[in-house]
Amino acid sequence: IRWLALASMVSVQVQAQISITGTVRNTDDREAMPFVNVYQAGTTRGVTTDASGNFSISLPNWSGQLIASHLGFVSD
Repeated sequence: IRWLALASMVSVQVQAQISITGTVRNTDDREAMPFVNVYQAGTTRGVTTDASGNFSISLPNWSGQLIASHLGFVSD
């Protein structure tokens, strides 16, 4: 089974908007994972990583967790 790891930085803006940026990596070899879906659990808010595994998502509020999903991988 391959696992995905999500590394991210969180910044909170004055309007209570939260911006999260990061890189999704394979836990086996730490290679960046392109085209992984990253979304806030329990919502329809999400983005897809770029060709280098990077993502940036802005959320109106924060509760829960970010999920990274990709066909053939198990989220960590």
